[in-house]
Amino acid sequence: MKSASFAYQARKMVFTAKLDGKLYFVGINPEINSIVKIPAICGPHSYQNDNGIYYGVEKKGPNLVRIDFRNPRDVRMIKSPDGILYYGHSIAYQDLLYVSGVKVENTKSDYDIDKFNPNKAPGVLLIYNKKTLKLVSQLEGFGYGPHELIIHKNDIVMAVSRDAQNKLSALVYLDLFSLKTIRTQPIDEKYKHLKFRHFMQTKDAFYPVLAAFDPKTDLVTNMAIGKFRKDQSLEIFDFSNTNEPKSDFDHTTSFVHDDNLHVVLYRVKRMVKLGKKADLVNFGQSDLNQLKHISNLVMRGENGFIFKDPQFNKDFEIKSHIYIS
Repeated sequence: MKSASFAYQARKMVFTAKLDGKLYFVGINPEINSIVKIPAICGPHSYQNDNGIYYGVEKKGPNLVRIDFRNPRDVRMIKSPDGILYYGHSIAYQDLLYVSGVKVENTKSDYDIDKFNPNKAPGVLLIYNKKTLKLVSQLEGFGYGPHELIIHKNDIVMAVSRDAQNKLSALVYLDLFSLKTIRTQPIDEKYKHLKFRHFMQTKDAFYPVLAAFDPKTDLVTNMAIGKFRKDQSLEIFDFSNTNEPKSDFDHTTSFVHDDNLHVVLYRVKRMVKLGKKADLVNFGQSDLNQLKHISNLVMRGENGFIFKDPQFNKDFEIKSHIYIS
């Protein structure tokens, strides 16, 4: 493994954090030295920024929240339709918000969500009007267990656990305007143990992030990153042979810096750098300290990233993807 050193500039950050058993929505703006902490009414898995308005989406939960950190009292909840749970991610475009969801047996509070199997959960794309927060449309039939979605050119690209034939994990491309399926790109049979989960996106390109899961615990056991060739086939950089403990892999977040893509794993001291080739590198202590430069307030703790709060003089445990802009 190589050693690496990267310097990150201060960025705005939003995430879910836990302190003394309570959840908070946390927004950081290092440009004006602002930290806003709002008592959370749900536990979003990820956030999406839309001109200063943030949408937080639960994973395997019925709650979608709209937050304006400039007005902490302006927090609005959007419940999922009956029989549908949100599945972790959203994307905003013009007047609409697109949210990944799954059909389940029921959405009652006593539903045993631990038995949830994304391979058997029909996917739903929920589309909301951002002004009214009303559901205007929902799309089905494209695959099972959709997680993250992005907009690339005129397409919505979704990472689904299984394609419409319930065979392999796939990328599903929808026309942004007609919502018709343009094509489905299944994972190569060689990597059928992997599932498409997330995306790392630059101005002109995107890189799928894949993961393998323990079927009994649903913990991530290894990860990989896809890079498109000229013919649009995917070259897969599989990091399954890193001998990391299964419990050490967790969610991913991304930084775009110096035209390179960096993927940070919350609970493992590794960084992936995608340049001319993918390489797995070790974090040295100096590299861990560099992470603080994002906001001078976030660093790595024993069990993941922590938020150093100067007001409370305590550490918040980060419980979601970190949205950085």
